[in-house]
Amino acid sequence: MTKEKEKEEEQKNELEKEEEEEEEETCGFCAYMKGGSCKNEFIGWEKCVDAAKEKEEDFVAKCFEQTAKLRECMLRDPEYYGEMDGGDGEGESGGGDGEDGVGGSGKEEEKTKTKTKS
Repeated sequence: MTKEKEKEEEQKNELEKEEEEEEEETCGFCAYMKGGSCKNEFIGWEKCVDAAKEKEEDFVAKCFEQTAKLRECMLRDPEYYGEMDGGDGEGESGGGDGEDGVGGSGKEEEKTKTKTKS
C-alpha cells in the first residue's frame, strides 16, 4: 500500500507540474514577450521575479539588473515591443509600468494620445 500511495503522490505532483506549465504557456503576456527578440532577457527576468516572490523578497530591488537588461532590449526593438519612452512626462517607461515593473507595449498609450477634432 505504501508504494501505491507513493505512486499516486508522484502522479499528482506530475499533474500539478503539467498544469503549471500549461498555465505558463497560456499567459498571453509571457507568450508575447517570448515571441520577440528579447526572449532570453525576459526569461532571465521572469526567473528572477519568480525566485524572489517564492522567497517573499522585493523582486523590484532584487531583479533591478534583469529589469534594466530587459528594458534596454525592448527599447532596441520598438517595432515589436512598442515605443517605451513616449516622452509625455510620465516617466521613462511611458506610463506602462504594471505590477511586474516592466513597461507596456505603448499601444494603450497611443490610443490615449489620439485626439478627436471638435
